[in-house]
Amino acid sequence: MHLKALISLPLALLASACISSVELVQRPIVFEPVIGSEVRSSSETDMSVPFPEDKSFGVWAQDIKSVTPDNSQPEYISDQEITCINGFWTSRSLPLWPATPLTFTAYSPVSLPMTYDGGVLRLEGYESGQEEILFAQSEKGLQASQGAVKLQFQHALTKLDMRIANGYGAGVQVRVDRILLTKVAQKGDFDSSRPKYWT
Repeated sequence: MHLKALISLPLALLASACISSVELVQRPIVFEPVIGSEVRSSSETDMSVPFPEDKSFGVWAQDIKSVTPDNSQPEYISDQEITCINGFWTSRSLPLWPATPLTFTAYSPVSLPMTYDGGVLRLEGYESGQEEILFAQSEKGLQASQGAVKLQFQHALTKLDMRIANGYGAGVQVRVDRILLTKVAQKGDFDSSRPKYWT
């Protein structure tokens, strides 16, 4: 009886040590990206589609509680490429969650020479015909306990969808030779802090 009590005591201590060590392990940062499919002129803002798993995006994260000597918030993650790895959006070289809250800013594609300054994304000299620009910003002050970082990407460019309807009836054929758009900007500077994003 006395021997049984001595054996069960170390096992109980070992079990409690395992539980506390699991609770102290830092969590990896993972993302839950979607692309907003809303039209800018539409009042609906909750429509979205999954981010394509064969694509990637760049991300910055700022520690919103700390301040550097120049009175800015330090970057915890700096332009890190995020890909889908075994069903999880993350990076093998991404740091773990810190104790302080973070705010995330992201963009796609990563091939663009995007710059970042205090939560603002900028891209100078973008020319039409290049890839679509997507960008996102998380809620402010996220922590590990809130789970995956939700990022809803927005379209930085405007897509035109032309549809022609024949209002003359089935007996009349309509042929469209061309559609001409005038005063369309072919080049510009992107700034995520501006109301219309472009100058």
